[in-house]
Amino acid sequence: MNGITDNPKEKTGCPSLGCSAVQPQGKNAPAAGGLVYIISAAAMGRGNDDLGWALLQTYLQTICKVKPLPTKMLFYNGGVRLVAEESGALNVLRALQEQGVEILACGTCLDFFNLKAKIQVGRISNMHEIMTAVAEADKVVSPF
Repeated sequence: MNGITDNPKEKTGCPSLGCSAVQPQGKNAPAAGGLVYIISAAAMGRGNDDLGWALLQTYLQTICKVKPLPTKMLFYNGGVRLVAEESGALNVLRALQEQGVEILACGTCLDFFNLKAKIQVGRISNMHEIMTAVAEADKVVSPF
């Protein structure tokens, strides 16, 4: 047995975006700390900002197609713009949140960019909670 199931109750992904993945069960399932993604900028990589923005939008849309889904996504610095402004990211972030992914945005960063009242998805967090999530994660992924 490979740890993969066809039980629809164990399927995950972003069905509203046409994505679905089967979460591994048993010994192949992620441990309690899970997978944590960090998004610290509104663009991916260095160089052209327009290209970086487009790359990050594609990166975020691809997360729901890759298994396992993250347990948490942490947004800080310029990355908080993705949870607080109308962008290509909001639909996929909402879909991930509906699938149980916890979306946390740094409150200090939202204050800095005057975006605290404009948050569209997830919830406001703080550095203590962000650091705890990173420390307890089984794996941390960042596109930068």
